[in-house]
Amino acid sequence: MKTTHQAAALMGLHPTTIRRLIRSGRIPAHRFGRHFRIEDATIARLLAEGALA
Repeated sequence: MKTTHQAAALMGLHPTTIRRLIRSGRIPAHRFGRHFRIEDATIARLLAEGALA
């Protein structure tokens, strides 16, 4: 699982954009307290599909 900062670096996006996409439901994520974690498989799928381009 990756943090929003790690996912943003992999996807070439800003961490704030990742958090917005999570809150809007476009990126599924798990919440631990105040922090989000995104599964590696989800990141790989989004990159392969070009879903955020």
